[in-house]
Amino acid sequence: MIHAHDRRRTRVLGALGLVFAAVVGCQNELAAPHAPGPPVDQMANLGTYIVHVDLKNRTVEVKPASQSPTAPAGVSGRFYGLATEIEHVFAVSAPTPIGTTGAEYHLKLHINNLEPFAIGTNSPHTAPLFPQDTMGVYVYLSIPPYNITCSPSPCGTTSVAMDSADGAYPFFENHGLAQPYLYFKTILEPGTFGVHSGRGYTDQTSIGGIDYFRTFNFKTAGSVSDFSFGIAVSAPFVDPNETRWKVFYVADSLPNRKSFLDLRSEPDWRIAGTNGADTAIVPAGCAPNTGACGLQITSHVPTGQARDTLLYYRSDSVRNAQDAYITATLTISNQSASSVATVFLGLQDQTKLVKLGISPTQIGFTDTSGAFVGTPASINPQHNTYRVAKFGTDSAAVYAPPDSSASVLRIAYSSLPAAPAKVLFNRFFFFGNVTRGNAGAKQATSRWTTVNYEIGAHAP
Repeated sequence: MIHAHDRRRTRVLGALGLVFAAVVGCQNELAAPHAPGPPVDQMANLGTYIVHVDLKNRTVEVKPASQSPTAPAGVSGRFYGLATEIEHVFAVSAPTPIGTTGAEYHLKLHINNLEPFAIGTNSPHTAPLFPQDTMGVYVYLSIPPYNITCSPSPCGTTSVAMDSADGAYPFFENHGLAQPYLYFKTILEPGTFGVHSGRGYTDQTSIGGIDYFRTFNFKTAGSVSDFSFGIAVSAPFVDPNETRWKVFYVADSLPNRKSFLDLRSEPDWRIAGTNGADTAIVPAGCAPNTGACGLQITSHVPTGQARDTLLYYRSDSVRNAQDAYITATLTISNQSASSVATVFLGLQDQTKLVKLGISPTQIGFTDTSGAFVGTPASINPQHNTYRVAKFGTDSAAVYAPPDSSASVLRIAYSSLPAAPAKVLFNRFFFFGNVTRGNAGAKQATSRWTTVNYEIGAHAP
């Protein structure tokens, strides 16, 4: 069966809220990125608002780049945020002294989605009912501060520095530099719900959201009186306004968020586990975005028939007719019971489970208990990148090096085991260790460098 796909018609929305480090008369400096954020193809277009901040009077003026009299030279008139997509309301709070020459300001942001459909998720829904997970909203700096002025003059060296970024990512195609961004774990409902505080989805603590409201902090040094900058928003649009949705996880921090203090830029993954398998980012202190970091899951020897399980999972819904895939780069060690799978990677739709089990010598599709379904395949120990794909209701396949374009396993959709019943949340995408008791596997250590998935496609 041949499957055709439309490339994502992702749109980047005008918004506001970030201040980027800049120094008058000096070259701009980029903060070290925390995580790579969303994929490049999700950032194919640029929509920018120009924000002018008057610190003396604590006022803010915001206009589309094409209408702003302060737009910097070289900003194309075709790159601008549309007033029909996003509106924003914000205020600058009283400054907090940070020394004799500067202050910290807090930019309180309210944004409102003016589109007739939801932004921040792929799943159709009717508020106040929300899907189980959301891909979220990214607010990023599109133009660094410029037109920085000071009072009185001359005033020496002055600077404006962002103090609240979650990470940096090259949102611009071929731009070559990473732009700082903040990540909102939220869904922006259509504008009929009024000015949006960034809470809509995350107020729903009963479905796993964390209550938080983002503010954007920035510092000034010297006697800065006003400056301008550009910002934009990127977010997935609810089906059918887009056809492909991709989520990345790069293991530079644990992906589970339990409170506001755990705030981090990658979308959250929930945990299903027993007996408390250990997790850590190794090596400790590794540099983000270098490939040196890994999420390590260590399962211990279970007692009796108990399991020592730790699965990370997300609940972005996959319908039966949709293609989907999950891919991961990992290494496995300390695995016992050579014929039993202890490490798993997979997905499910509303009906079928597509679960890859990995043992020291074999890989294969498995059922909910982890037992192989059909004939497993022998593996080369160098196979450490896997892609598990679902082709609608036609079939499922597994891909691995050295020829990742050819499947090493394939199974008819009708032969796949049934998807497990929902327990709090459906585990639409998952990875981790599931060890078993006396008759099965005893232990395993898996280290995950990247885990990515996409709905609406069977390959990147």
